Amino acid sequence: MKVGDVVMEMVVKCGNKSCVVELDRGKDLLEVFWKNGIDITALCQGNGTCGKCKIKVLKGEFPATEADKRKLTEKEIEQGIRLACKVNVKD
Repeated sequence: MKVGDVVMEMVVKCGNKSCVVELDRGKDLLEVFWKNGIDITALCQGNGTCGKCKIKVLKGEFPATEADKRKLTEKEIEQGIRLACKVNVKD
């Protein structure tokens, strides 16, 4: 891991493939995925209005945001589904 704005590394699973991406402090996961060539649909370009950039958090916790609560069902939120554009990398 690099020193600086990189907070940690995360394993991303897409179907049968997985890759490791570095999480940059202050970026949202959608930006991180796009930077690493992971194609996630976001018709609103990350504004949190289309609800298309759904991801499932398998480890760790990301509290549901207001955008998550507007665009996702209660069941999806309970299952760890989040909007990648609204998951901000902090620490």
